[in-house]
Amino acid sequence: MTNLEASILGLKIMNNSIHKDERGIFFESFNKTKFAEFDIQFDPKQVNVSSSKKNALRGMHYTEETHSQNKLVSCVNGSVLDVTVDLRMNSETYLQVFCIQLNALDGISLFVPSGVGHSFLALEENSTVSYLLDSTYNPELEFTVNPFSEDFKIDWPKTVFIMSSKDLNAPNWSEIIKRKSRD
Repeated sequence: MTNLEASILGLKIMNNSIHKDERGIFFESFNKTKFAEFDIQFDPKQVNVSSSKKNALRGMHYTEETHSQNKLVSCVNGSVLDVTVDLRMNSETYLQVFCIQLNALDGISLFVPSGVGHSFLALEENSTVSYLLDSTYNPELEFTVNPFSEDFKIDWPKTVFIMSSKDLNAPNWSEIIKRKSRD
């Protein structure tokens, strides 16, 4: 396992060693000891799995920094375009976007720190993503921002997206910031 830095502060690309033989492949997607060697404190409390149709776009979801929910994301079937945006206003990488393609055969996982928005686009049928979370789900602490927000300038592939109404109708980031400043 190697730890590669991404363009967003705290975002880590975990390049897991893949073992191949006549049966297929094997890799460790999480090893607490190795994470500690990379100075990443991560103690999973919940595991989520989603399977998506081709062109399904999930997110952009995030938790506030005050409610820490770091996640480790791996694609275990198919492939996805994983997109993150730094939504931490005090971060030196605020509003930077990072995109990476994850697939079931590359052994790459993405460690997404709290306060960083996360979304992904399924590039194949039945693309399946596993998320390890270091806190349990609390709907009052999860937020959604429109993945097409002009504040992000994400160059999404041209396609007809399949989205939940929650994600499609989410506010733009600038609207969220205006609301926060009034509170």
